[in-house]
Amino acid sequence: MRPEDEGLPPGAFSRTERLVGPDGLARLADAHVAVVGAKKKRSFNTAMCIQASQPGYIPAGNYRMMILPFSLRENALALRKETSYNKLWPAITDLNRRTKVSERGHVEDFLRHYEKELDQFVAEFECVPGQVGAIVLINGRVVGIERAPSNEYWLNLWPALIRECYGSLAIEVAARYPDGPPVPPTRVPMPDRVPGDLDELAEDLEKAREEERARVRNVVEDLLPQPFEVKSEKDEAGLFIDTLTNEQFTGQAVRDGDRVVYFSLVAQASWLKKTAWEDAEPFKF
Repeated sequence: MRPEDEGLPPGAFSRTERLVGPDGLARLADAHVAVVGAKKKRSFNTAMCIQASQPGYIPAGNYRMMILPFSLRENALALRKETSYNKLWPAITDLNRRTKVSERGHVEDFLRHYEKELDQFVAEFECVPGQVGAIVLINGRVVGIERAPSNEYWLNLWPALIRECYGSLAIEVAARYPDGPPVPPTRVPMPDRVPGDLDELAEDLEKAREEERARVRNVVEDLLPQPFEVKSEKDEAGLFIDTLTNEQFTGQAVRDGDRVVYFSLVAQASWLKKTAWEDAEPFKF
């Protein structure tokens, strides 16, 4: 894979897990953070095919950016230094089999099967002015922490990030609840009373929002004391790329000295499995 920067400031970032294809199909992905200087080109021999047994080449050009489905990102990061083109096929096959989509290692099978659900999911979110990052919660638990170098970068990244990555996880979580997912613990119901007028309704809404914000803050603050194992490498652009791992998260960050300019962490499969047991509903005789 050979990403090219077309004029961003020096040290512009090549987003990890970029999927490209001239016909709109997802065929190729990179699995790690990389830094591409302004108006520079870099080549990487660790990119991977994400359509099993798909022949052909992808010509140079500009293609729409996509992000790997959530459950593939941990695997891709772990395999980031391997040069095998088919290294992610087993994980893709497992995702498609688990979601009853197909029995082959084509990412496109999942994306096409759930195209309607993914489109609906991304439509529910919009960015706020000046936004450069997000802490993503699904079912009341933090499953991702994302930080971009700038608002412009974030606005280009967010649709793919929320649609293919976190949207795919939302689909997998929802599938565990055939009668509909439970209300997340971070959500606050409206009071039972019927408001007398619009002012009372607005007051009730604001109280619910304040309580929801407080609950989310508590969830996020619980993450702060968690230590990370950090492995740092200095990039040829002079920036540091950190690979971070702890019991809950895995991912990478980019530092310019002590300043973190890019950050992407996702919850690990082992942690998600543990929380799934904790969320299990009581059975009835």
